[in-house]
Amino acid sequence: MFKSGDYVVYGANGLCHIDKVTTLSFSDDEKLYYCLTPVNDAKSQLFVPVGQTKVVMREPVSREEVDRIIDELPDLDEVIPSSDRMREVKYKEVMQKDDCREWFRLLKTMYNRKRKRLAAGRKVTAMDERYTRAAEDNLFGELSFVLDKDKEDIENFVKDRFEQICETVEN
Repeated sequence: MFKSGDYVVYGANGLCHIDKVTTLSFSDDEKLYYCLTPVNDAKSQLFVPVGQTKVVMREPVSREEVDRIIDELPDLDEVIPSSDRMREVKYKEVMQKDDCREWFRLLKTMYNRKRKRLAAGRKVTAMDERYTRAAEDNLFGELSFVLDKDKEDIENFVKDRFEQICETVEN
């Protein structure tokens, strides 16, 4: 069980602060709830039943795990759907895994896909933009917290790292 003051990653809401753990009553049923505030949206407040299993709630990754994933970036497989029609289903599935490594895989896919589309004179799809933004928001927010750096610095580092990987592959 998490406690008041902890930070957790809660599904699509990303990094959240547990403001308190409290009992709420609905009808005759009293349950224990986490009161969460998403770091990216301090105006929101979420009430999540303690022990719920529908949405993943986990501790942020460790600094060591971040270092391991960064080292593995060149070898991470891209997210390849079985067909274009299944692309959004696959992207959504990856986002719901709530896993930094998977978000890196999705971003690697999106950055490469964007680069190839633009080189071919085509536009980036709205769906690709939407999932890129979602993965970046969740990943950069969590890494910013874990590494104690500005979100913008994390974004620049990750994009630069992917650029280096692309250049290495092309040469």
